Amino acid sequence: MAPPKREPSLRRIVVRFANGDEYEGESIGGKQADGQGTMRYADGSTYKGTWKANEQDGFGAYYTVTGACYEGHWQSGKMEGTGKYKTPLYGNIYNGDFKAGNIEGHGTMEWRDGCVYVGEWLNAMQHGHGSTRYPNGDVAEGDWKENMPTENVVYWFASGERMTGRAAMAAVLKARLSAIRASPPPKPSPPPLVLDEQATKAAADAVIKGFAALEVANAAASAIKDISEVAETVGKDAAHAAMGVATTMVAALSEDMSKLAMTKAGQEAEAKTKAQDKKVKEAAKEAAKRAEAKAKAKEAKDAIRRKAEATEAEAKAKAKEKMQELMAAAEMREAAAKAAKAAEEKARRQYINEQRRNKAVAAEKQAARAAASEAWIASQKNARKRK
Repeated sequence: MAPPKREPSLRRIVVRFANGDEYEGESIGGKQADGQGTMRYADGSTYKGTWKANEQDGFGAYYTVTGACYEGHWQSGKMEGTGKYKTPLYGNIYNGDFKAGNIEGHGTMEWRDGCVYVGEWLNAMQHGHGSTRYPNGDVAEGDWKENMPTENVVYWFASGERMTGRAAMAAVLKARLSAIRASPPPKPSPPPLVLDEQATKAAADAVIKGFAALEVANAAASAIKDISEVAETVGKDAAHAAMGVATTMVAALSEDMSKLAMTKAGQEAEAKTKAQDKKVKEAAKEAAKRAEAKAKAKEAKDAIRRKAEATEAEAKAKAKEKMQELMAAAEMREAAAKAAKAAEEKARRQYINEQRRNKAVAAEKQAARAAASEAWIASQKNARKRK
């Protein structure tokens, strides 16, 4: 009967690798990291927690040189299960599910600007049903797709009023931009990321100002249009009334003149007619002045309208430009995050490859020792046979 197989025992080791990484912790037979241990990477990051077959597996904490930290569960070298991720640079905290090293499932994100999202995630983006609470007390609840609200989102104001559809989508964007604008400056950080955060805040501030200017321009244009229409209507009515009075008076006086010309009182009637004719001419002049004033008012109205349209167009152009800058800043942040993640993944793979090479070399040495031992045993047997 074969003896029972002995399980390899755990023992503590310290291994320094050629790339500058250092592992200190438990190991099975001194060949691989297994159990509790700490890996200090050459780039300054650290992992402290459970290992299995040279990979993070179980509960552990990973700290980067920038201060970012993940505390939670791992599987096969990747974040898997529930965990908490902090980014001191931006002040964001995520607490929830992870899958294959990425934010996925249900979780809560607390941003530095005071906004809090609770709901579903996919590929580190708000995707699925969730709700966001803003610093001013407003709440948006509904479905999200790739960080953007969909048309079924309902926006609830702190006052109790609500908004739906595209208006709710616009309210979500405006509330987030207002929160970014009012948020405190980020903590000290490496220069490239500080400049990126400042650019984002400046772009958000400019977009909000652009929206405000656009609203003022629209209100001014609407008011000018209403006033102009009233003035134009009153001017037309006054001119028509004046011309009607003048025409009636001229026709009546002409008829009186023809009747009175043959009478003895013709001269007196003629004098009276001249006086009345003078009044008619004065009334006509007054009507002409009013018409001229109306024309000037219309010209002034057109000038104001053109200026308002130019202001509106300029405000829209600036808002569009700043929105593009904001989107570019967001893309830069995303690219930087992807680059950092790729660098971390590369370092992890290098470590795994190094461990595999070390394991292969150890296996070769073990095989060589076994072969040498068998050769020696065989030589001893031959020697005894010869004797």
